Amino acid sequence: MNLKFKSDLFSKNSIRKNKIIINDEKKEILNILNSFFKIFNINKISKIKKIDALGISSNNYYFNYKNKNYVLKKYINRDKKSLEKIANIMDWLKSKKLPIQKPIRTNKNKFTLQKNKKNWRLVEYIEGKTFSGSIKQFQDTSKIIGKLSKILNKYPKKKLIEHKYFSKQDFKIIIFMNKNNNKLDKYFGKTYSLLLNKHWKYFLNCWNKLKSFKSDFGPKQLIHNDLHPHNLIIRNEKLKGILDWEACLLMPSGISIAYAGLKICKQTLIYNRKISPHLIGDEYKKIMIRFSCLDENVVNRFYELSQIEVLRRLCMIFKSAILNNDKRWNKIIPIQLGHLYETSELFNKNEK
Repeated sequence: MNLKFKSDLFSKNSIRKNKIIINDEKKEILNILNSFFKIFNINKISKIKKIDALGISSNNYYFNYKNKNYVLKKYINRDKKSLEKIANIMDWLKSKKLPIQKPIRTNKNKFTLQKNKKNWRLVEYIEGKTFSGSIKQFQDTSKIIGKLSKILNKYPKKKLIEHKYFSKQDFKIIIFMNKNNNKLDKYFGKTYSLLLNKHWKYFLNCWNKLKSFKSDFGPKQLIHNDLHPHNLIIRNEKLKGILDWEACLLMPSGISIAYAGLKICKQTLIYNRKISPHLIGDEYKKIMIRFSCLDENVVNRFYELSQIEVLRRLCMIFKSAILNNDKRWNKIIPIQLGHLYETSELFNKNEK
């Protein structure tokens, strides 16, 4: 099964708003808006809809008020202090004229609301479609990703969750899967367990090669670590919105920027089938050398750095299914396995 550069969940360049919510859910949303945001007259709020999130239950609610569109975000099992820090980063970036959703302050001058063990945030909605991969989109988006890394590198408050790579728990889950490779149906179902077994040798080769990889990973800083096509809003071929800032973490910037490159380069290749992967990968690296916080030595390690992030994400899926019996993310397994091969064709000069 060829996994490389296939259209996937992230390839559709639209944002779907699901059916209108009703009953208790609607009452909860209106209660939040009425209780915490006194600027709203709930009688003037248009139909509230959920925004689709890759076929996984969404906690984002879209609505219109006085000819302006908003998104109310609900957080379950998320720390209020961390969410407030994220919103302050968003507000700071917005002041730097970057394409960020503007967070709305409450009547208590905070960005995060807490009620009934849930946290809430209101942001302005950015009109547009998700990143589809035209060359103009690719060039504009890459430049902004680079510039964003430089600006975030100067952010004065850097205490946030830090990513861990090749953790003890990751090693344990790999050992478990090695010992139980004929029993994976229980956790991943027949289709995905067959796929894992087929590509497991290559996965292990990547794991063993990179688990002790030593290199300059770029400055450790706050940076967005989930810049896939559905988090990039495009209008008139320009990047107008960067979404999902809950994925802003303290981590090596080289890994984040390399992984972002993998995602947007892949989508660009899906849109432009006749272009060589290496040409797009090389162009992305040139743009990062010019515009990002990274030096050339780090950019030239994008092959390894992007694979490190792919391995971490695969381990997260494995742990979710095996340890927590949460199988929602199993559908991402083919995409991430494909990324292990795609990184080579994009960023590994030895594969030319």
